[in-house]
Amino acid sequence: MTGWEMRGPNMKSAFCKGGEKALFRFAWADSGYTRLAITEAAIDSMSLATLEGKRSDTLYVSTGGGMGPLTARVICQLGETLRDVVAATDANAAGDRYAAMIGDMLNVPVRRLRPLRHADWNDQLKSR
Repeated sequence: MTGWEMRGPNMKSAFCKGGEKALFRFAWADSGYTRLAITEAAIDSMSLATLEGKRSDTLYVSTGGGMGPLTARVICQLGETLRDVVAATDANAAGDRYAAMIGDMLNVPVRRLRPLRHADWNDQLKSR
């Protein structure tokens, strides 16, 4: 393994055996969030935060591409507190389905935010 690979020909996972994966969380402030932005990958959360200009009102989270029971519970808890929810998933059919699934889970309106002209937020950031 070279560097910090999470997957590759010699590495399938870097998660601890028996551990549970919930959400990657990223924010520019320690508290005071009013907005929740949900992406599929951690790099997309960080890229979206950069593109949006370091919004201190937003908690950026990533599901890691999966929606296990713990991930779903945490998103629902956050959705109850942070009523401004954005599904910032990839700009493809799978991302649209994922955004719809997030919307179905929550009891608040969920806005869809799609990258423009790129598949995901990291590609959009790299194109700048």
